[in-house]
Amino acid sequence: MSCIDNKITNKQASRQLGISERQIRRLKSEFRERGCLTPHGSIGNNNQSRVSKEICAKILELLDLPEHTRINFKFFHEMLAEEYNIFVSYSFLCKFLKSERRKSPRKHKKIESHPRRERRLKEGELLQTDASKHQWFELLGDKNYYNIHGFIDDATGKITGLYMTMNECYTGYMEAFSQTLLEYGIPEEIYADGLRLFFNNDKRSLSIEEMLDGIDANKTQFAGQLEGLGIKLIHARSPQAKGRIERFWNTLQGRLPIEFAKRKIRTIEDANIFLREYKNILNRKFSIPAIITSSTAYAPFEPNFDFNKYFSMKFTRSLDRGYTFSLSNVKFRLNGCHAQTGDHVRIHISERIGMIVQYKGIDYVPVPLTELNRPIPQERNSTTAIFERFVFQNCLRDERLP
Repeated sequence: MSCIDNKITNKQASRQLGISERQIRRLKSEFRERGCLTPHGSIGNNNQSRVSKEICAKILELLDLPEHTRINFKFFHEMLAEEYNIFVSYSFLCKFLKSERRKSPRKHKKIESHPRRERRLKEGELLQTDASKHQWFELLGDKNYYNIHGFIDDATGKITGLYMTMNECYTGYMEAFSQTLLEYGIPEEIYADGLRLFFNNDKRSLSIEEMLDGIDANKTQFAGQLEGLGIKLIHARSPQAKGRIERFWNTLQGRLPIEFAKRKIRTIEDANIFLREYKNILNRKFSIPAIITSSTAYAPFEPNFDFNKYFSMKFTRSLDRGYTFSLSNVKFRLNGCHAQTGDHVRIHISERIGMIVQYKGIDYVPVPLTELNRPIPQERNSTTAIFERFVFQNCLRDERLP
């Protein structure tokens, strides 16, 4: 009553009762409204005393596991409940671990605040896309950096696609986007940074070969493929503009290396299998309902849509005598093709299909003949190496390098 009558300060009452000043203010407000206080059994008690020593020892034992070396307190709190059936409050866990001189690897830095853009109303109106370069297998001893490409729905925060490659590249974005198409449909807009994969920053004039390839001086092939599906590509001028996916990368970098370490996942192939499952776990945990839930903005695509050919790097070449053509200083022949000299063929290159040539609706596998005017042995390994090089140069190379 002394505090309520203002005979002592909130700070003095806080010291006497062993509770925070914020709790004192709440109790005073409750008393003035109701005329009495609701008993709270936890006031003045030490929460740690209600958690057994065995549980505390088990918590430290789990924290010391090799795969938990860099786990942050929030993720560790969730894991204790979900995987080990240890239920303690987050505040207790933080106080207990700090009392044991344990530190969370995530440092909360004061950052400049930016006004958040309003979410879109419907799911599928806008997707944000980006890639995160990180040491995803570091806890298993692999110090190399790999890139995970992702798409996130602006209205719900739902992850629609995740795919890992060595570099930030065409294949990574194409595979992550394919998950979106197959599971949800065609979105209305995509928000991306100024990566040259999305926006053509090269002001030079086009060569004759590029004109034959149908390249637009103001549009990249990937941008043209999105436009062909009716998708508007928007240029995000800063990381803050696509803050939802930037914040998602912070979450993923704190959690995914631990998930990989627990499951002994150490290859890109195994990682991509797990990512398809893991994005659903993340969506159940972090996504929210859209403002409008009666319908979505996703559009279906044609049932006969040939995804593999549509999302491939395309080139147009004319045939010489002997059904041959050249691409990047390598000469190829189309065996079994009955064409006229000067006829045009369409070349498709992607990691999924390798390299195929289309002429009048028929697909051919080209045979490499020469490289830089030097004979190439026709062993299988040589041919395979040439195709792999073309796939890498066009689909897997790092789009951030000059």
